[in-house]
Amino acid sequence: MRLDHETLWSHKWEHETCLPRHHSVVVLNNEIFVIGGVGRYRVMLETVDRYNIQTKLWDKCSNLPSSGYLIACCSHQGSIYMFDGNRVLYMKPPLYTWILVGTLSVSVKVDVALSYKQNIFFTESGKSNLYKLNVLEEDLPLEDLGHFQIQSLTKTCLVNNIIYHWSEDDDIISLESYDIDRREFTLRWSKHRDEFTEKIHLNRTAGSFTMLHYD
Repeated sequence: MRLDHETLWSHKWEHETCLPRHHSVVVLNNEIFVIGGVGRYRVMLETVDRYNIQTKLWDKCSNLPSSGYLIACCSHQGSIYMFDGNRVLYMKPPLYTWILVGTLSVSVKVDVALSYKQNIFFTESGKSNLYKLNVLEEDLPLEDLGHFQIQSLTKTCLVNNIIYHWSEDDDIISLESYDIDRREFTLRWSKHRDEFTEKIHLNRTAGSFTMLHYD
């Protein structure tokens, strides 16, 4: 997989490097972290690499505790948090080593992790539940906020205080949202695939931008 960047004033794309497939990516300050993924011969990776946007240099971080791909992780309160099964770990510059925060009180497979204020919100893989987690408290209090209406192929992202949840089920594409401040779930719209002027396949696209960096 290629990593390219566009220079806005010249409108030209420049090649940066090649990335492993099915990796996870997190932006923290001026660094991009590439976490896990699948390498040559479909071997799952335990590597963590970081790329400095200003110096354009790559460096290695401590490996993951176990190999994996599409790992749930996010930047939060100046650190990178990741979920390894029920375990929650974090990495904070300048050490770049993984430290165990604790273990979740319930068994969940985290799909997407999103940071908002003092909490991390996450969805459960293969399900429509939404959880809130405070990683700064000792017992890792976990709150089940409810669930989105549609449980199928989904993509999730956070914009301001709204969590947007795309889903696809039997050619019906839907957009739901959760207002964090109001604690409200809302079905924004639901359309058949044929109603779109352009073909949309959620299994081929994130349906939303999960990594943004303004320079």
